[in-house]
Amino acid sequence: MGAEEKKGKSEFESRSAKIFALFKDPYFVGLVGLIILAFAIRVYYFTKTLDQAVWWDEGEYMLRVKHLVLGTPQSGFFQGRELFTPYFWAVIYYLFNSETAIRFVQVIISTLTVVVTYFLGKEIYDKKIGLLAAAFMGFSWLHLFFTARLLTYLYPPLFYTLAIALFWKGYHSDSPKDERYLLLSFLTITIGLGIYFTITLAAVTILIYLLVTEGFKFLKSKKLWKNFLISLPFLLLSFIPSYFVQGSIVPRLGQAATIVSTEIGAGLRGLILYAQMMPRLMLTIWMVLLIASFIVFIRMFLFFDFVLKKKEGIMEFRKDFYIFVSLLVPWAFYTWIASIAGGPQGATYDAYIMVLFPVIFVFMSRFLSYLTIYIKKVISSEKIVWLLVILVVLVGAYSQIQFADESIKAKEPSFHNLKPAGEWLKENTAKEDKIYSAAVPELTYYSEREILGHDDPMVNKSEEGFIKFINMEKPKYLVLTVWEYSPAYAMNPIQNGKFNLTVANAYFIEMNGQKNPDVVIYEAHY
Repeated sequence: MGAEEKKGKSEFESRSAKIFALFKDPYFVGLVGLIILAFAIRVYYFTKTLDQAVWWDEGEYMLRVKHLVLGTPQSGFFQGRELFTPYFWAVIYYLFNSETAIRFVQVIISTLTVVVTYFLGKEIYDKKIGLLAAAFMGFSWLHLFFTARLLTYLYPPLFYTLAIALFWKGYHSDSPKDERYLLLSFLTITIGLGIYFTITLAAVTILIYLLVTEGFKFLKSKKLWKNFLISLPFLLLSFIPSYFVQGSIVPRLGQAATIVSTEIGAGLRGLILYAQMMPRLMLTIWMVLLIASFIVFIRMFLFFDFVLKKKEGIMEFRKDFYIFVSLLVPWAFYTWIASIAGGPQGATYDAYIMVLFPVIFVFMSRFLSYLTIYIKKVISSEKIVWLLVILVVLVGAYSQIQFADESIKAKEPSFHNLKPAGEWLKENTAKEDKIYSAAVPELTYYSEREILGHDDPMVNKSEEGFIKFINMEKPKYLVLTVWEYSPAYAMNPIQNGKFNLTVANAYFIEMNGQKNPDVVIYEAHY
């Protein structure tokens, strides 16, 4: 056997030994099992929702994808949306020519969030807390629900959590090799701006943590400055295309700045709207755990001098403070938006605060780990104590799975007939033909034709303006649907004989034991 062959064999044996050693670690085995289970649950709902129709905002993203790949119209696309995700999905669509492939990518992104939740818990506390937190994340009904949707709400939990976990690992390590984690954290934040703007709230979280715990001393840290400056140019990846395509380097912030409350007292209601959502998002058992977990923060504030001065080398209070700030920053941001936007009028949505979930679950797991210290004084066996903890988590997980199942299946039929209607329009029109409908993005996506809406300035929200608009644009078909209501000034002329129309097709849904039309396609004759 030659020297090179011996060297290769030695490397193979060494690497094999390391791999086998991993499977001797019960936490690693537990994590692998949890990832497989989380992935399997997500794949199950992936198979059940493959044919569901897209919602309004899903339609916006997907029509943009088709526009980038196929050059189809992009009527209905809101230019304020972040750029990266449609381009990312467009690459997948180009490679596979399939919406299904994009849906499967959502499954992967969702499963990776479970892994990153483990990483956050492990790096800040320990493997037990990481594994518990990952279990919470793996069964969260809201996370499962949005895994089945072609929306970007899955991305903030993944990248925000990754950014704060990488920062902690890089900043609190004395090893020069671990500086790379700081760079990766800063890169995640800078590039994350183009994925979903709230990912960059991680920068605020980190800054507050450093200011409180270090004062201005952190400004003297060479490793912080070095990695920050290296990552800074990557902001241009988002700034430049956003400016040229959307007219603003951070379109969402410009949009947020224009939000004004129009309701008396809306600001006060906005302060509690997200708190009111939590019982429905956590459900009973996990909600009780969440409330009980605040004892960790109460304890932290009682010993806040340990946070400020790191007394006697105790880091656990700084860890708790880091988690506290990681929760507070996104929560405060979305509460602020809700308070200035009139509360529930479109500015408050449960999916927005999904960015908090991995941190919330680490926080709850930290409490459970803390609680076991006292339970062990009553039950001496540590194994039994942790079995009880796992049992409580799993009982709550069962409720989460049940709720996810009901929610996903209840929403699966929504907008359903817009899909076959759009596909029929594609088959029965030429590329240059126009169509009127209130369901602008959905039908643009499915029909690959330009869809005219009723919000054109010429219409001026009047019947006369709408009639003039239609006669000028001459759409081949006019589509009414219960999924997206046309206003009275558009619906009345269509239904009251102001145009020469014939019914070309209609689609029906069953409601209360009766079939009712939910999409009606009228052919226009000029």
